[in-house]
Amino acid sequence: MKNITLEIIAEITQDTGERQVIDMTTEGSWYEKNGAYYMTYDESEMSGMAGSRTLLKIKDQVITMNRLGQSHSKMVFDINQAHNSIYHTPYGDFDMKIITKKIDMAIDFQASEGYLDLEYEMILEAMSQSVNKMTIKVRPSYDD
Repeated sequence: MKNITLEIIAEITQDTGERQVIDMTTEGSWYEKNGAYYMTYDESEMSGMAGSRTLLKIKDQVITMNRLGQSHSKMVFDINQAHNSIYHTPYGDFDMKIITKKIDMAIDFQASEGYLDLEYEMILEAMSQSVNKMTIKVRPSYDD
């Protein structure tokens, strides 16, 4: 397991036109298992998910994001297929649909550096719809 630094920039545009940008830097871990690469990091108050842990799995061109904590979800980003799941919150469970529009990544897994760009549409139980763009920049952490 390698320590990494992640810079995460997320842009969320609601169907109402409201736009939110989150830009945070955090420490995390990086490892390989059974032909897939994993990144894990703790969320912060800046993301609105303090106390949650995020695990990203990268295998081929499919990215799976699991968030665990008070609210938890599983989001699958696959350019070839929309994915449905449940978003669990303290206020109830909501059906969630992810439609991936773009996956672009250039990561040197051995050097633990590079970037991952995602663009996707998220629909929460026909109540909320947003277009999301997320860039994750990864670099080795030298705090060891």
